[in-house]
Amino acid sequence: MLHIITALYRPQYIKDVYKSIPKSKDIIWHVSKSSKTEPIDLSFIDKSDDRVKIYETECSDTESFLKKREVLSKINDGYFCFLDDDTIFYENMYNVYEIFKYEKYIGMIIGGQIWSNGSVRLNPSVPIFSKIDTGNVLCHHSCLKNVLYPLNIEPGKARDFQFWRDIFVYFNYKTILINEPVSIYNFLRKDQCFLYGKTL
Repeated sequence: MLHIITALYRPQYIKDVYKSIPKSKDIIWHVSKSSKTEPIDLSFIDKSDDRVKIYETECSDTESFLKKREVLSKINDGYFCFLDDDTIFYENMYNVYEIFKYEKYIGMIIGGQIWSNGSVRLNPSVPIFSKIDTGNVLCHHSCLKNVLYPLNIEPGKARDFQFWRDIFVYFNYKTILINEPVSIYNFLRKDQCFLYGKTL
């Protein structure tokens, strides 16, 4: 199973995010939103679509880290990745998942990330601050018994970096680097919405 985790903060993009999720039976898209916000129209999601799970998390809307912790606490099989609510699911992430699921790999896999114009934003790298993003890692669920998404930010760092670094340590400083993109950055943001030289 591939668990895709989205902490919902920008609902204006969520319909397009939903459209990008592969229609595969071995995917669960976990969407976590704050219980303190106004109701969000999710009527575009087919009620029979069992790929989608919606969570109401007891936190303020800006506390995305608590939304992520909520979902991570529910995952006890397969692999997981994060998908920001201002981008689309990049198909190659699923392709990579299928390969490592078949090989029964236990660990983390880090790929590259591109801008919406197709140029490289991040090359695959072991977790180094500013060299890794929330969305360009695929990981086996087994680490979640021991590694929690951080509540606090270390000075000069970021929570997503701290989380992937802690998982890297958990897996004894080992990872697989995939020299191809597995995510696309901020694809749905209007100020960055270009695809291979064409304005969308």
